[in-house]
Amino acid sequence: MSTDAVSEKKGLLHELKDGFSIDLTEEEYLAKEAEIRKIAGKLTINMDVLNLLEKDYKLRLLVLSIISYFGFREVTGEELLDAANLQPAEGINPMKFFFMKAGWAPYYLEYSFSKDYHVPFNEVMDTFYADVEFYMDMSEHLGTVRIPNALRIV
Repeated sequence: MSTDAVSEKKGLLHELKDGFSIDLTEEEYLAKEAEIRKIAGKLTINMDVLNLLEKDYKLRLLVLSIISYFGFREVTGEELLDAANLQPAEGINPMKFFFMKAGWAPYYLEYSFSKDYHVPFNEVMDTFYADVEFYMDMSEHLGTVRIPNALRIV
């Protein structure tokens, strides 16, 4: 592999901002759990809370990757796509497209709809996750997402 390929960033779907790979097998994850906890501590993430919220180790790593890029601020779909080195798909909301590529849209993240949609996300959250057709329609209006402060070390 060339030096250029090694130094090229893969983006947040594959690594933390500092280059730590999140493309691990479960065995690799378990072997590196102490190191991952140290990284989470530097990112001010409470891994005990994240472990309670997210059972899938791959998705825990993805949450850590998002935090390594953006911290706890609100992020747009365009920013997520840019950090993941993805091009937006024509006619698909960037936030929706990112979560389609990520393979998941966790319920515990703090979403908001775009400014042109006048319903707060928390008013439709239960229906959003329970009704697939509603989810597909409404996900076209997602504007921002934020990692909740509940995951922070206090």
